[in-house]
Amino acid sequence: MYTSKLNLKNLYLVIFFLSTVVCNSQDKDDKSLQQSDKNIAFAKIDQAPYPDECKALIDIQAESKQCLSEYISQFVGANFRVNKFKNSSPGRYRISVQFTISKDGKVSKVLARAPETAMEEEAIRVIKKLPRMNPGMFEGEYVNVLYGLPINFVVPEKKKK
Repeated sequence: MYTSKLNLKNLYLVIFFLSTVVCNSQDKDDKSLQQSDKNIAFAKIDQAPYPDECKALIDIQAESKQCLSEYISQFVGANFRVNKFKNSSPGRYRISVQFTISKDGKVSKVLARAPETAMEEEAIRVIKKLPRMNPGMFEGEYVNVLYGLPINFVVPEKKKK
């Protein structure tokens, strides 16, 4: 019994060692390829993804990021159906949304967290409707940009008749 535990322990060590060697033995081309496929946080990118409405500001980093943020906020405000939640408890609600603007400008990997499943579904529906954009750049390469967005809204108290 002691020998089988020892052999199992040695097997785990060998597997760990081999996985470490394989992971560290990639050449530089593989690493740069992997980095270009990574999601880069919106705050770290050199050039923000942008819709055509923000094209005039692409050379000014802070303003192009602001333009994208305002564009997305306005789009969500215009397309989010607050009236779907008129039967929810009155109060303030917050939906946290995270999504990727891919290297080809498409919105993908949309995730949402909200107090109600229907709110998550509505947030995802709206974000998926965002039009294709010009991709973001990091260190001279097009990259997938990870973007986070809070959606805040109020369900008013029902009027008494």
